[in-house]
Amino acid sequence: MVNDERLNREPVPDRFLGACLISRWAFLAESLVWRTWRAGALLVTVISLGLFLYYRSSWGSSFGRSSSDGVLAVDAAAMAKMVPARVRPMVRPFLAKDSPEAVCISRVLQQSWTESLTVPHCCHFLRLNGLDVCRHPRFSSGREIVNALTNQKSSETYFGEPIFFQTRSGIRYRDATNQKSFKGENHRDICLATFAELGLPLSTPIKTVDATFNLRDLLRDSVENFDLKQRELTWTAVGFAIYLSPQRAWTNRYGESFTFDDLAKVLIQANLEEASCGGAHLVYAMTILWRVDASDACLSEPVRDALTRCLRERITAIVESQSKAGYWTLAWHTPGMEKSDAQRSSPHAPDSRLLATGHLLEWLELLPAELQPPQDVYRRAARWLCGALQERLLVVSAVDFCPWIHAVCAVRTLVAE
Repeated sequence: MVNDERLNREPVPDRFLGACLISRWAFLAESLVWRTWRAGALLVTVISLGLFLYYRSSWGSSFGRSSSDGVLAVDAAAMAKMVPARVRPMVRPFLAKDSPEAVCISRVLQQSWTESLTVPHCCHFLRLNGLDVCRHPRFSSGREIVNALTNQKSSETYFGEPIFFQTRSGIRYRDATNQKSFKGENHRDICLATFAELGLPLSTPIKTVDATFNLRDLLRDSVENFDLKQRELTWTAVGFAIYLSPQRAWTNRYGESFTFDDLAKVLIQANLEEASCGGAHLVYAMTILWRVDASDACLSEPVRDALTRCLRERITAIVESQSKAGYWTLAWHTPGMEKSDAQRSSPHAPDSRLLATGHLLEWLELLPAELQPPQDVYRRAARWLCGALQERLLVVSAVDFCPWIHAVCAVRTLVAE
């Protein structure tokens, strides 16, 4: 029999005590690691949940949001490509550098500019000069104009008031019709369309007094508040075609989903008589959409075919309605309408022929070779525009600014470099 008393008196071996001590420390270390990991995991979970709820809020996010039917809607603005598609004129310049038309444009561009300054004036000036050096009493380049349009402090200096504001969805420019000074956008999304045609990336900053946003926030606000029945669609269509494609669909803040097919159908069915500038902006927007779809498909085949047919019909109408002198009136799309200057406005309004002809010639220059009318259509329009511009060589009133810019841009595109 083993003597229990002896066993109790014998010392415990050191290796046994060491093993017990190591086991105890291992247990404590494992417990500490587990508790630390669990606390860290809880912290990560809380942060992730907070970020998820933040991005699910009214500001939107790249993760999307729930639509009215419970389906998670993709944030189209967040998915838009950073660098927009470029849609440039496709007509081949045929006017020589020393032609009368080229000389006329050179002279016109040397003139003094009106001091009037509004958002539409800036958008048109960017159309004329792009981001390059320009002749203007207050700006030395197009980049300075962009800064005036995208920096709140600068905009208040130039315009005397803020021209854009922060919304629950992003950034929005003020509507000129709701301002006493009429310095805001005269057409919905004209700034968005202008920036898109300039090729400005969506990362371009838009600065308020308190924060810095970017063009993606401007696009997001337009997407979030989109409606096929909104007051004007043409500038929105240009901005969406250039920035959103090849995405085919987007969803507004009310959970309503739309596609480029829906947009194209509305443009096709629109009444030209009720549209701005004799419907020139409508056919221009349709051509932008057609061109973008040709490189990055965003339309279904049936709608693409319908858009092509509609453009061909408009081109036929434009050829048949051109006067012998080369101009068009605002009623170019109305069969049987007298082609004289029956649409000429009052002495205090711009010449409707200059307005229509400059806009329509710019549209025709966007058409691909297979849709372009005969070269003589371009030549006669350019010749008439130069005659009209020479009459306005010394003075450009604020009311003539828009048709004047479109006319100069249209003729200049036809001059060979």
